[in-house]
Amino acid sequence: MDNVQTKILPNGNELRYTHFGSGDCIIFLHGYPENHLVWIPLMQAMSKQFKVLTFDWPGMGGSQVWKGGSTPKVMADRIVKIMDAFKIKKAHLVGHDMGGQPALVCAASYPKRIVSATVMNSLLIHDAKTSWEIKYLRNLKLNRFFLNYLPRIVFKRALGTFLAKKNPLNPEIKKVFWADFKKKKVREYISRMCFGYQAQLPKLPKYYAQITCPVLIIWSKENKHFDIDHAHRLLDLVKTAQLQKMEGASHWLGLTQPIKTAEFIKQFISLKSK
Repeated sequence: MDNVQTKILPNGNELRYTHFGSGDCIIFLHGYPENHLVWIPLMQAMSKQFKVLTFDWPGMGGSQVWKGGSTPKVMADRIVKIMDAFKIKKAHLVGHDMGGQPALVCAASYPKRIVSATVMNSLLIHDAKTSWEIKYLRNLKLNRFFLNYLPRIVFKRALGTFLAKKNPLNPEIKKVFWADFKKKKVREYISRMCFGYQAQLPKLPKYYAQITCPVLIIWSKENKHFDIDHAHRLLDLVKTAQLQKMEGASHWLGLTQPIKTAEFIKQFISLKSK
Protein backbone atom coordinates (compact mmCIF):
# COMPACT_ATOMS: atom_id res chain seq x y z
CA MET A 1 0.00 0.00 0.00
CA ASP A 2 3.06 2.23 -0.17
CA ASN A 3 2.11 3.35 -3.70
CA VAL A 4 -1.25 4.87 -2.69
CA GLN A 5 -1.37 8.57 -3.58
CA THR A 6 -3.87 11.39 -3.90
CA LYS A 7 -4.27 13.90 -6.71
CA ILE A 8 -6.31 17.07 -7.06
CA LEU A 9 -8.07 16.84 -10.42
CA PRO A 10 -8.89 19.77 -12.73
CA ASN A 11 -12.45 19.79 -11.34
CA GLY A 12 -11.02 20.48 -7.86
CA ASN A 13 -11.86 17.07 -6.39
CA GLU A 14 -9.35 14.77 -4.73
CA LEU A 15 -8.77 11.29 -6.17
CA ARG A 16 -7.06 8.46 -4.31
CA TYR A 17 -5.16 6.15 -6.63
CA THR A 18 -2.26 3.77 -7.21
CA HIS A 19 -0.13 4.00 -10.36
CA PHE A 20 3.05 2.14 -11.32
CA GLY A 21 4.69 0.05 -14.05
CA SER A 22 5.59 0.95 -17.62
CA GLY A 23 4.22 0.29 -21.09
CA ASP A 24 0.70 0.52 -22.46
CA CYS A 25 -1.79 1.60 -19.80
CA ILE A 26 -4.37 -0.66 -18.11
CA ILE A 27 -6.96 0.95 -15.81
CA PHE A 28 -8.63 -1.25 -13.17
CA LEU A 29 -12.17 -0.47 -11.95
CA HIS A 30 -13.47 -1.80 -8.63
CA GLY A 31 -16.93 -2.45 -7.16
CA TYR A 32 -18.13 -2.42 -3.56
CA PRO A 33 -17.71 -2.88 -0.60
CA GLU A 34 -14.00 -2.76 -1.45
CA ASN A 35 -11.77 0.05 -2.65
CA HIS A 36 -9.13 0.17 -5.40
CA LEU A 37 -6.62 -1.88 -3.37
CA VAL A 38 -8.52 -5.01 -4.40
CA TRP A 39 -6.55 -4.81 -7.66
CA ILE A 40 -3.01 -4.55 -6.28
CA PRO A 41 -2.05 -8.27 -6.58
CA LEU A 42 -3.19 -8.36 -10.23
CA MET A 43 -1.50 -5.05 -10.98
CA GLN A 44 1.76 -6.32 -9.51
CA ALA A 45 1.50 -9.39 -11.73
CA MET A 46 1.12 -7.18 -14.82
CA SER A 47 3.29 -4.15 -14.10
CA LYS A 48 6.44 -5.48 -15.79
CA GLN A 49 4.67 -5.27 -19.14
CA PHE A 50 2.12 -2.51 -18.56
CA LYS A 51 1.61 0.80 -16.84
CA VAL A 52 -1.18 0.09 -14.35
CA LEU A 53 -3.58 2.56 -12.75
CA THR A 54 -6.44 2.06 -10.35
CA PHE A 55 -8.41 4.57 -8.28
CA ASP A 56 -11.23 4.79 -5.77
CA TRP A 57 -14.34 5.74 -7.70
CA PRO A 58 -15.38 9.35 -6.94
CA GLY A 59 -17.51 9.12 -3.81
CA MET A 60 -15.97 5.84 -2.67
CA GLY A 61 -12.90 4.93 -0.64
CA GLY A 62 -10.74 8.03 -0.24
CA SER A 63 -11.96 9.92 -3.34
CA GLN A 64 -14.27 12.91 -3.11
CA VAL A 65 -17.79 12.86 -4.54
CA TRP A 66 -18.27 14.60 -7.88
CA LYS A 67 -21.35 16.60 -8.77
CA GLY A 68 -23.83 14.86 -11.06
CA GLY A 69 -25.30 11.39 -11.42
CA SER A 70 -23.89 7.93 -10.79
CA THR A 71 -25.12 5.79 -13.68
CA PRO A 72 -22.75 3.53 -15.65
CA LYS A 73 -22.73 6.17 -18.43
CA VAL A 74 -21.79 8.97 -16.04
CA MET A 75 -19.06 6.80 -14.53
CA ALA A 76 -17.82 5.89 -18.02
CA ASP A 77 -17.46 9.61 -18.76
CA ARG A 78 -15.52 10.01 -15.53
CA ILE A 79 -13.04 7.33 -16.59
CA VAL A 80 -12.11 9.46 -19.61
CA LYS A 81 -11.87 12.62 -17.49
CA ILE A 82 -9.49 10.80 -15.14
CA MET A 83 -7.50 9.59 -18.16
CA ASP A 84 -7.21 13.20 -19.29
CA ALA A 85 -6.02 14.26 -15.81
CA PHE A 86 -3.25 11.63 -16.00
CA LYS A 87 -2.51 12.50 -19.65
CA ILE A 88 -3.42 8.99 -20.79
CA LYS A 89 -4.44 9.04 -24.45
CA LYS A 90 -5.48 5.38 -24.74
CA ALA A 91 -6.02 2.57 -22.25
CA HIS A 92 -7.19 -0.97 -21.72
CA LEU A 93 -9.97 -1.24 -19.11
CA VAL A 94 -10.45 -4.04 -16.58
CA GLY A 95 -13.56 -3.99 -14.38
CA HIS A 96 -15.35 -6.32 -12.04
CA ASP A 97 -18.64 -6.11 -10.16
CA MET A 98 -19.89 -2.49 -10.48
CA GLY A 99 -16.76 -1.59 -12.41
CA GLY A 100 -17.73 -3.88 -15.28
CA GLN A 101 -20.64 -1.89 -16.68
CA PRO A 102 -18.79 1.47 -16.88
CA ALA A 103 -15.86 -0.29 -18.58
CA LEU A 104 -18.16 -1.59 -21.32
CA VAL A 105 -20.10 1.66 -21.70
CA CYS A 106 -16.81 3.57 -21.89
CA ALA A 107 -15.58 1.22 -24.62
CA ALA A 108 -18.80 1.85 -26.57
CA SER A 109 -18.79 5.62 -26.04
CA TYR A 110 -15.08 6.32 -26.56
CA PRO A 111 -13.82 3.89 -29.23
CA LYS A 112 -10.77 6.06 -30.00
CA ARG A 113 -9.65 6.07 -26.36
CA ILE A 114 -10.35 2.50 -25.20
CA VAL A 115 -8.18 -0.21 -26.74
CA SER A 116 -9.87 -3.19 -25.07
CA ALA A 117 -12.14 -4.04 -22.16
CA THR A 118 -12.06 -6.96 -19.75
CA VAL A 119 -15.02 -7.65 -17.47
CA MET A 120 -15.38 -10.16 -14.65
CA ASN A 121 -18.30 -11.30 -12.51
CA SER A 122 -20.60 -8.31 -13.03
CA LEU A 123 -24.32 -7.53 -13.11
CA LEU A 124 -24.36 -6.91 -16.86
CA ILE A 125 -27.89 -7.89 -17.92
CA HIS A 126 -30.89 -6.58 -15.98
CA ASP A 127 -32.98 -9.76 -16.17
CA ALA A 128 -30.23 -12.40 -15.95
CA LYS A 129 -30.02 -14.57 -12.85
CA THR A 130 -28.40 -13.27 -9.65
CA SER A 131 -28.10 -14.43 -6.04
CA TRP A 132 -30.80 -13.68 -3.49
CA GLU A 133 -28.46 -11.14 -1.85
CA ILE A 134 -28.16 -9.16 -5.07
CA LYS A 135 -31.90 -9.44 -5.64
CA TYR A 136 -32.60 -7.81 -2.27
CA LEU A 137 -29.94 -5.13 -2.73
CA ARG A 138 -31.54 -4.19 -6.07
CA ASN A 139 -34.67 -3.29 -4.10
CA LEU A 140 -33.80 0.33 -3.42
CA LYS A 141 -35.70 0.64 -0.14
CA LEU A 142 -33.97 -2.45 1.21
CA ASN A 143 -30.69 -1.24 -0.21
CA ARG A 144 -30.88 2.02 1.74
CA PHE A 145 -31.93 0.19 4.90
CA PHE A 146 -29.12 -2.38 4.77
CA LEU A 147 -26.42 0.14 3.87
CA ASN A 148 -27.58 2.72 6.42
CA TYR A 149 -28.29 0.49 9.38
CA LEU A 150 -26.58 -2.86 8.82
CA PRO A 151 -23.26 -2.05 7.12
CA ARG A 152 -21.25 -4.57 9.10
CA ILE A 153 -23.61 -7.38 8.09
CA VAL A 154 -23.41 -6.32 4.43
CA PHE A 155 -19.63 -6.19 4.63
CA LYS A 156 -19.32 -9.54 6.38
CA ARG A 157 -21.70 -11.21 3.92
CA ALA A 158 -19.74 -9.79 1.00
CA LEU A 159 -16.47 -11.20 2.33
CA GLY A 160 -18.13 -14.55 2.92
CA THR A 161 -19.42 -14.81 -0.64
CA PHE A 162 -16.74 -12.93 -2.60
CA LEU A 163 -13.86 -15.10 -1.40
CA ALA A 164 -13.15 -18.82 -1.73
CA LYS A 165 -12.60 -20.54 1.62
CA LYS A 166 -9.01 -21.30 0.65
CA ASN A 167 -8.36 -17.61 -0.04
CA PRO A 168 -9.13 -15.64 3.15
CA LEU A 169 -8.72 -11.87 2.97
CA ASN A 170 -5.46 -10.42 4.23
CA PRO A 171 -6.28 -8.83 7.65
CA GLU A 172 -4.61 -5.54 6.72
CA ILE A 173 -6.60 -5.26 3.47
CA LYS A 174 -9.79 -6.23 5.31
CA LYS A 175 -9.16 -3.44 7.81
CA VAL A 176 -8.66 -0.87 5.02
CA PHE A 177 -11.77 -2.03 3.14
CA TRP A 178 -13.89 -1.74 6.30
CA ALA A 179 -12.42 1.63 7.27
CA ASP A 180 -13.72 3.04 3.97
CA PHE A 181 -17.02 1.15 3.80
CA LYS A 182 -18.06 2.15 7.31
CA LYS A 183 -17.93 5.85 6.35
CA LYS A 184 -21.51 7.09 6.18
CA LYS A 185 -20.84 9.35 3.19
CA VAL A 186 -19.36 6.42 1.24
CA ARG A 187 -22.37 4.21 1.94
CA GLU A 188 -24.74 7.02 1.01
CA TYR A 189 -22.95 7.38 -2.30
CA ILE A 190 -23.01 3.62 -2.92
CA SER A 191 -26.77 3.59 -2.35
CA ARG A 192 -27.15 6.45 -4.84
CA MET A 193 -24.93 4.60 -7.30
CA CYS A 194 -27.06 1.45 -6.95
CA PHE A 195 -30.13 3.56 -7.78
CA GLY A 196 -28.42 4.92 -10.90
CA TYR A 197 -27.29 1.48 -12.02
CA GLN A 198 -30.69 -0.09 -11.48
CA ALA A 199 -32.38 2.63 -13.53
CA GLN A 200 -29.96 2.29 -16.46
CA LEU A 201 -29.39 -1.49 -16.52
CA PRO A 202 -32.21 -2.23 -19.03
CA LYS A 203 -30.64 0.27 -21.46
CA LEU A 204 -27.08 -1.07 -21.27
CA PRO A 205 -27.39 -3.76 -23.99
CA LYS A 206 -27.75 -0.93 -26.53
CA TYR A 207 -24.30 0.30 -25.49
CA TYR A 208 -22.81 -3.20 -25.48
CA ALA A 209 -23.93 -3.77 -29.06
CA GLN A 210 -22.00 -0.66 -30.16
CA ILE A 211 -18.62 -1.91 -28.86
CA THR A 212 -16.00 -2.40 -31.55
CA CYS A 213 -12.84 -2.99 -29.50
CA PRO A 214 -11.85 -6.49 -28.28
CA VAL A 215 -13.65 -7.61 -25.12
CA LEU A 216 -12.54 -10.37 -22.75
CA ILE A 217 -15.09 -11.84 -20.35
CA ILE A 218 -13.63 -13.79 -17.40
CA TRP A 219 -16.16 -15.64 -15.27
CA SER A 220 -15.53 -17.78 -12.21
CA LYS A 221 -17.69 -20.89 -12.16
CA GLU A 222 -17.96 -20.69 -8.36
CA ASN A 223 -19.09 -17.06 -8.45
CA LYS A 224 -22.09 -16.97 -6.12
CA HIS A 225 -23.75 -13.75 -7.24
CA PHE A 226 -23.86 -13.44 -11.03
CA ASP A 227 -24.87 -16.41 -13.12
CA ILE A 228 -22.78 -17.16 -16.21
CA ASP A 229 -25.88 -16.28 -18.25
CA HIS A 230 -24.65 -12.66 -17.92
CA ALA A 231 -21.45 -13.64 -19.76
CA HIS A 232 -23.22 -15.65 -22.45
CA ARG A 233 -25.69 -12.88 -23.19
CA LEU A 234 -22.87 -10.35 -23.41
CA LEU A 235 -21.18 -12.67 -25.92
CA ASP A 236 -24.32 -12.55 -28.04
CA LEU A 237 -24.33 -8.74 -27.98
CA VAL A 238 -20.64 -8.00 -28.55
CA LYS A 239 -19.20 -9.42 -31.76
CA THR A 240 -15.62 -8.87 -30.59
CA ALA A 241 -16.04 -10.66 -27.25
CA GLN A 242 -14.59 -13.93 -26.02
CA LEU A 243 -15.17 -15.87 -22.80
CA GLN A 244 -12.73 -17.49 -20.39
CA LYS A 245 -14.16 -19.58 -17.56
CA MET A 246 -12.10 -19.99 -14.41
CA GLU A 247 -12.39 -23.08 -12.21
CA GLY A 248 -12.19 -22.95 -8.42
CA ALA A 249 -12.14 -19.18 -8.28
CA SER A 250 -13.97 -16.54 -6.27
CA HIS A 251 -15.72 -13.26 -7.09
CA TRP A 252 -12.58 -11.15 -6.58
CA LEU A 253 -10.43 -12.81 -9.25
CA GLY A 254 -7.79 -10.11 -9.32
CA LEU A 255 -7.26 -10.47 -5.59
CA THR A 256 -7.40 -14.24 -5.11
CA GLN A 257 -6.25 -15.51 -8.53
CA PRO A 258 -3.90 -12.75 -9.74
CA ILE A 259 -1.40 -14.92 -11.64
CA LYS A 260 -3.97 -16.88 -13.63
CA THR A 261 -6.09 -13.78 -14.26
CA ALA A 262 -2.99 -11.87 -15.41
CA GLU A 263 -2.13 -14.68 -17.83
CA PHE A 264 -5.61 -14.52 -19.37
CA ILE A 265 -5.46 -10.74 -19.81
CA LYS A 266 -1.88 -10.60 -21.08
CA GLN A 267 -2.54 -13.33 -23.64
CA PHE A 268 -5.75 -11.61 -24.74
CA ILE A 269 -4.07 -8.22 -25.19
CA SER A 270 -1.06 -9.77 -26.92
CA LEU A 271 -3.16 -11.66 -29.46
CA LYS A 272 -5.50 -8.75 -30.17
CA SER A 273 -2.64 -6.29 -30.64
CA LYS A 274 -1.08 -8.30 -33.48
